[in-house]
Amino acid sequence: MKTRTIVVPFVGAAVLALAGFAAWAQVHEEKQVSLDEVPAAVKTTIMRETANGHIKEIEVETADGKSTYEVEFVRDGRTFEIAIAADGSLLSEDNEEKEEQTAEAEEQERKVGEGEVPPAALAALKKLASGAKFTEFSEEIEHGSKFYEGSWKAPTGDNVDALVTAGGDLVEIEQQVPAEQVPAAVLAAVRKQSGPDAALFCEKKTMILYELKFRKDGRRHEVLYAPDGRALEREAEEGDEDE
Repeated sequence: MKTRTIVVPFVGAAVLALAGFAAWAQVHEEKQVSLDEVPAAVKTTIMRETANGHIKEIEVETADGKSTYEVEFVRDGRTFEIAIAADGSLLSEDNEEKEEQTAEAEEQERKVGEGEVPPAALAALKKLASGAKFTEFSEEIEHGSKFYEGSWKAPTGDNVDALVTAGGDLVEIEQQVPAEQVPAAVLAAVRKQSGPDAALFCEKKTMILYELKFRKDGRRHEVLYAPDGRALEREAEEGDEDE
């Protein structure tokens, strides 16, 4: 028998380690409640924090005899979530606006000249462009790593953007393509949302990822990495099955 743990830490997903599973197992009860069912101190905090908003859901989670009240509400078109202890103290808060501000702070982009691109990155971009003239270069900071992008025109006249690390490792290629080159299944799916007459701007994206496999502590591990070394997905199996 084997057990499998998959962890996917992309744009807001939770990373569940073994300690996280153990903590989850200690939760004895989780249920939805109404505003009138919460303790007076909790209700006071909810009313204060959700002022001028609409409460969507209140959930009480009980672990080791301690209750935490999680409240989801909407205000000015944005969704907020707060956690409140049984004594009414605010434990945490989260909202879409803060997440967007954090993402913007972590991601930066600026136009640069060819001379500002590191030699290894520039050599990689020139190899990808195959002699085409670059239209612009930019420096991007994402997830704490620095990347360089070069843009040029394909022989068809379509825009091409290639993203590489400072060391010259390819991360992603984006190429503008006409709608007729998009797979029929993709077009059918997008037309369900866009309608039959909406103008479409299409890009084909090629992303580079690396899957590494190894054995440790009697388990077989598979980890998916981005070219800058970020682990994007982890998978661990117990057992001695062959690769």
